[in-house]
Amino acid sequence: MKRKIILLLIPIIVLASITTYFFIGKNDGSEIKTSDENGVLFEVALLDFAPENPFRFDVTITTHSGSLDFDLTKVSFLEDDRGDKYEPVEWQGPPPGGHHLAGVLLFPIINKEAEKIKLTIQDSVLRTFEWDLR
Repeated sequence: MKRKIILLLIPIIVLASITTYFFIGKNDGSEIKTSDENGVLFEVALLDFAPENPFRFDVTITTHSGSLDFDLTKVSFLEDDRGDKYEPVEWQGPPPGGHHLAGVLLFPIINKEAEKIKLTIQDSVLRTFEWDLR
């Protein structure tokens, strides 16, 4: 009886592993990076990464004390592992202020040879978020 259960579980485990890899675990850049310092929570995800397209980051910021009075296009920059630095071109979201901000931070197309990128945001503290592109 134990052998039949084990033989039944093996294909289920294999199928679950394959499904997890292809639909959840692939390194497509969509992993959410967080920074929770000075009472401000940042959640950042690289959206639909393709080196020939502008870089887009989904950014959600939450605080329960103070107001989010900074312009992300002025306090953010992107760097690649080749030494290039990029300024944001647009914030697609609400204007600064309030306790919650969510939107997309857009950067230009970066060097196609880049293997890693680092997004830096300077609000009350210096925050960095890194992704491996390969």
